[in-house]
Amino acid sequence: MSMLVAYWPFSVATGALALVARTTHATGATLAWVPDAFATAIAVAVLPAGALVARRGAAQVVRVGLALTAAGTVVMAGGLVAPRAALGAAWVGEGLAGVGAALAMTGSLVALSRIPGDGAARARRTAGWSAATVAGLGTGPFLVAAVVLVGDWRLVAAPVVLGALALVAALRSAGGDPASAGRRTPLVPTALFRSATFDLASLGAGGVLLVTVGIVVTVGLYLDGQHVGALGAATRLAAFFVANAVAGLLAGRLAAQVRPAALLVCGLALGTVGALSLATLDDGRFGPVALRLLVMGAGCGVVMATSPAVAVGSVPAALVPAAGGVSNAIRQTGAALGPIVFGTLLTAGTLPALVVHRAGLLAAAVLLLLTLACLPLLRSAAPQA
Repeated sequence: MSMLVAYWPFSVATGALALVARTTHATGATLAWVPDAFATAIAVAVLPAGALVARRGAAQVVRVGLALTAAGTVVMAGGLVAPRAALGAAWVGEGLAGVGAALAMTGSLVALSRIPGDGAARARRTAGWSAATVAGLGTGPFLVAAVVLVGDWRLVAAPVVLGALALVAALRSAGGDPASAGRRTPLVPTALFRSATFDLASLGAGGVLLVTVGIVVTVGLYLDGQHVGALGAATRLAAFFVANAVAGLLAGRLAAQVRPAALLVCGLALGTVGALSLATLDDGRFGPVALRLLVMGAGCGVVMATSPAVAVGSVPAALVPAAGGVSNAIRQTGAALGPIVFGTLLTAGTLPALVVHRAGLLAAAVLLLLTLACLPLLRSAAPQA
């Protein structure tokens, strides 16, 4: 649940990006920096978060992260009372919430990795963790669609703050976990990068987040131009996130019978097919949009569910907190680059449909390169349980 709430500020920003543009008059790169402030903050903060977990314990770090999520959302909503500072409030609020998400992400992943169990059990737990993250990404646009029926989109701060503070209270009553004792682990242990499994799994997840954020932003703005409404855009984008979550949970179940490396490569290949199909999208009707996003979302979901377990499970127990931080840093660097890379397509002055076509081709090229890069994992030894 912590990951669902921690990602709400980001998914709200992407789901409301067209509304942000209208209320702040932002365009191009200044508009793209609203969700990108969140993703960049995560990429910067996840490495220190790994070290903080080792010193303070996972539960305490998650609580602090959720408190920052609530604070960042309140700052973002401050644009209601200071309209001239609305864009700056959105940037600062998203950045603060991004730091909170980094703490919640690393703390929760490390906490899961410390639960006893074999490799298959670890994969199932990580798949559930990934599905909660996807749920956070997918439900934000629906929160926006509900809130705009009664007022400004920034009123979405209310459910986000309530959810975050409720989880903080629940985690406090559940107690904490001990911090790691003994010699402190370096922030970025070089031993992590001696494992090709860790490197490729983290790189694959980073590339998938890059195309996920880029496609969601691009398609969301395209749908706004198709005049399908906030709810219409949310239901179409939901096809990506529902397929992502379901495929991720299935991948977790299959991990006991199928090598995670094979699942990882198959997910990248399926995502490539789905992204390539966006190059043929020619209208905003539900069926054509949802079908393409469903295929791409399923492929990306398999990768996102498989890669954390593969990456963190490939290192010694003493390096798990650092591995969680480094792996998440690579993932979130991809997410941070998504709006920047795909945002260049929005400033090209081309027709909206052509922008989506180019975005699909770009995403397909990235995923295809990752598929080829991860093929050597199929020849490596099976991971240890």
